[in-house]
Amino acid sequence: MYSSSTLVSNIWCGGAHITVDGRKVQMEEYHNFTLKYSFFAPHTPLPPSLISSHLLHLPPHTFLLLRHTFSSIQMGAGGRTSVPPSNRTVEADYAKRVPHEKPPFSLSQVKKAIPPHCFQRSVIRSFSYVVYDLTIAFCLYYAATNYFHKLSSPLFYLAWLLYGAVQGCILTGVWVIAHECGHHAFSDYQWLDDTVGLVLHSGLLVPYFSWKYSHRRHHSNTGSLDRDEVFVPKKRSSIAWWSKYLNNPLGRVLTLTITLTLGWPLYLAFNVSGRPYDRFACHYDPYGPIYSDRERLQIYISDAGVLAVSYGLIRLVLAKGLAWVVAVYGVPLLVVNGFLVLITYLQHTHPALPHYDSSEWDWLRGALATVDRDYGILNKVFHNITDTHVAHHLFSTMPHYHAMEATNAIKPILGEYYRFDGTPFYKAMWREAKECLYVESDQGAQNKDQRLKITETPDEVFEIGKETYRGQQYSQIYFARLHLMRTLLYSLVSQWKPQTPVCTVLGLEQGKECVIVGTLYKHMKLKPCILDEYSKERSAVPLVRPHNFMHDDDYLVLEDESGRVKLGGDLISPSVFVTGIVVALHGKETGAGDFSVLEVLEAGLPPQIEFPLKSREDKYIVLVSGLNVGSSDSNPLQLQLFIDHITGHLGDEKEQSIASQIVHVVIAGNSIGIPRGLVNGQNLASKDLSRIAEPIKELDILLNQIAAGLPLDIMPGPNDPANFSLPQQPLHRCLFPGSAAYNTFRSCTNPHSFEIDNIRFLGTSGQNVDDLEKYSDAKDKLEFMERTLRWRHIAPTAPNTLGCYPYTDSDPFFIESCPHVYFVGNQNKYESRVIKGSEGQFVRLISVPKFSESGVAVVVMGNLLNACHLSVSSRWIEDLKIKA
Repeated sequence: MYSSSTLVSNIWCGGAHITVDGRKVQMEEYHNFTLKYSFFAPHTPLPPSLISSHLLHLPPHTFLLLRHTFSSIQMGAGGRTSVPPSNRTVEADYAKRVPHEKPPFSLSQVKKAIPPHCFQRSVIRSFSYVVYDLTIAFCLYYAATNYFHKLSSPLFYLAWLLYGAVQGCILTGVWVIAHECGHHAFSDYQWLDDTVGLVLHSGLLVPYFSWKYSHRRHHSNTGSLDRDEVFVPKKRSSIAWWSKYLNNPLGRVLTLTITLTLGWPLYLAFNVSGRPYDRFACHYDPYGPIYSDRERLQIYISDAGVLAVSYGLIRLVLAKGLAWVVAVYGVPLLVVNGFLVLITYLQHTHPALPHYDSSEWDWLRGALATVDRDYGILNKVFHNITDTHVAHHLFSTMPHYHAMEATNAIKPILGEYYRFDGTPFYKAMWREAKECLYVESDQGAQNKDQRLKITETPDEVFEIGKETYRGQQYSQIYFARLHLMRTLLYSLVSQWKPQTPVCTVLGLEQGKECVIVGTLYKHMKLKPCILDEYSKERSAVPLVRPHNFMHDDDYLVLEDESGRVKLGGDLISPSVFVTGIVVALHGKETGAGDFSVLEVLEAGLPPQIEFPLKSREDKYIVLVSGLNVGSSDSNPLQLQLFIDHITGHLGDEKEQSIASQIVHVVIAGNSIGIPRGLVNGQNLASKDLSRIAEPIKELDILLNQIAAGLPLDIMPGPNDPANFSLPQQPLHRCLFPGSAAYNTFRSCTNPHSFEIDNIRFLGTSGQNVDDLEKYSDAKDKLEFMERTLRWRHIAPTAPNTLGCYPYTDSDPFFIESCPHVYFVGNQNKYESRVIKGSEGQFVRLISVPKFSESGVAVVVMGNLLNACHLSVSSRWIEDLKIKA
């Protein structure tokens, strides 16, 4: 496809041309991003080009690094294969692009392909590798200190150099075992893993817990241009003017040398090549921005371990001399640091690997954006961390001695999403230093509206798409939810109750304290029965229902795959919880067979992308819901006043100035008010059909005025012409022939997630909170909203009492990333407050009232996340006013 030896490398993402020899060539729907000069992005150390330019930031798209030249590289050892490592063949073009579309498989499907024993951790076997490595290291030390001095001068120095190289490789294997401990892959006991990891890493001057937490965030955000801790390239505009002078053989030798020798300590001490923070970040600083409050004590412990080893080295220098310590310990440590830099760099830097911005990134695609490499015999020395890295990112708690078997098992499932490059690591290092380059958007991307960066909606998770109903039941979505949440809660339980065993319901023993994780079921005496719904004719008046179905006799049950147990105790109240929540409970079984709850652990607020720096420019986002166009509650004059105000056609200079800073409008459901008598299931006359179509036409006229000047998102609600069950799919564009003609108009799902200037919004049309209000109790709607965030589930009562699609292997309502703004539409009144999480999360909760009843919309100031309500009155003496 590419034969020119002067081809300029490109990054592909949704455009229409590439650049070859200075000419633009049309291609099928790809954007071109021209590449020049190198970028390096190793995990923790300083990447080569970062010596001159620090980390690089990509523009917001999906990116894929391609080759710099195609004419003079030997292609005998690259590509992806699915045969055993000993017989690996290579593809002709190592830079063949890894697909960046959403994978056609799920994580659970990949996991099913792996033999179950691969996930079993053995303390004895894990310790055998520790003993094996340390024994070899001691033998090398013994030979060096007892026999090298007998050698003649040339052999003496050669022997010490050989010792440093070999000992460094062995100690790299020790580092890898400590790395396993950080991932809880060493044993089933977190305290044992942390103890072993702390000892081994401290011996190599690594702050164990400091590295563990930053590395965990890397695994949680791999491949993300916005949230990954490392490996983030820059745009051309961010490159220093003198960096081009290092893009030559001599410059690459210099930068590689500095990177391999100083990259790791510079990363630990100064966060060089790490994720940018708003203030100085250091792995030794317990109060640095890298860590949360609950992690600070362990950072002190890490520092103490490094200081203790450093003190021991100082005593050795005083006793044995500096030269002895450098030869025995310093040179091998330098080799360890160099291999750590090289291994992690090559695992995440390859011309075929994609990077994603927040509009396209998800955890699975990010985890697949890695590459397995071949280090020859060193694969075994390094415990196969080099050639099983893809499997490691997918299942990081899997022990290394099962990783190769797992890799071979998942290759057929991953297909083209798996990447293996057998190029010798020293050649690959030089090649990637030369060919993996910074990015620059083409003209199309540069012509984007500079006033506001609105990323494409990440609503893909809520889109049913090609899902097909084949009679599946709802048990599968509960299983998927339990699998997701249990994995998360297990990681929290190890810190919450490290000394308490985790049991299944079937494994409970009377009087023995333990932790159980499962799904709550709430037994409710007044819960409606579906049979009662059909006890009368469909056209009959619905049965009268109470506002809330709670009763004093309600109780909770926890269930997992093994069984269920009734919950007791005063610490878990049935009035707070609902069916469908996954929690961890600490307690013990009573003589009556109940589980007495002593403590409750919820998932807590999910991780949140860093809030962007405050912009000098004020930007406002308008949230409105419940327009109910066509209903008796709707006031056309009031609606027109609202639209005229936000589009700048009403008010004085100050109000028009504020309107000019509105950058986005979201309508959160119930936009159309169709009389209930027309949708009772009976056949409709032609005049009735026109009565249904009329409100839709009127709404399109109103939306047309907004979309002509502002980006507009419209979500379906329970009264709109969309599917009833969640997630509601976008209203069809044919309903809005006038508005849909504008590229500013977007018909979205409910729930709806989007980002504006890296501020994440998540909202619903109100069904989730309204259903919680029926089956639980809270002081206000905002408390219900806060609970859904802390439970990490938008709609916990679905599918029990809230209708939803019967997903088979996923739960789209699981909240992976914490929003900055969380809104719920169609509520009775405007309410707002801020909640904060234990890891610095900051969320603005907003209850958006029904506009047709209140005349109130909500305005969010994007750069501060302040909120106020905009009250519109149709009375001439009170045209418009903004109330804080």
